[in-house]
Amino acid sequence: MKNYSRITFEGTDVPHKTVRGLKLAIQHKKQKDGLYKFTTPCGNIHTYEMTTTLFTTVGRAKGKVRMGKGTIPNTKAKLIKVERV
Repeated sequence: MKNYSRITFEGTDVPHKTVRGLKLAIQHKKQKDGLYKFTTPCGNIHTYEMTTTLFTTVGRAKGKVRMGKGTIPNTKAKLIKVERV
């Protein structure tokens, strides 16, 4: 897991240092979806797009019938661009 020195969203700093930590914060609705800029310790800038979709979980009813149990957010991080210094 890569540690970044700074993460920004629309010009404001985010209190996270890894992609996984930011994904978990978005799943728990502490941050919003969108484009995030991650600054590496050497100065390169990685741009990630964070998107969240709802995933329907499966439960079992009496008699082994499948039914929808609930929905959980599923956050994806996609690397868009790398700016090298």
